[in-house]
Amino acid sequence: MSGQTQAGPHVVAVIPARWESTRLPGKVLAPLAGRPVLAWVIDAARGARRIDEVLEFALEGGHPGEHKDIVTQAGGATA
Repeated sequence: MSGQTQAGPHVVAVIPARWESTRLPGKVLAPLAGRPVLAWVIDAARGARRIDEVLEFALEGGHPGEHKDIVTQAGGATA
């Protein structure tokens, strides 16, 4: 089967980063203990034993490059 090994399926964590929060706009990049909130989420997903791949993406934004900027600033990779 494609995407599956003898140990089990290939598990992908998808992390949506919503920039335009109603109560706290920009919270994905808000500092928490010296790092953006999104960086903590990305690191936790990458450190999980059963997750093989982590994908982050930004929802909503002003200009086309802003999506990459949000994820890059939080320590994620962009394609």
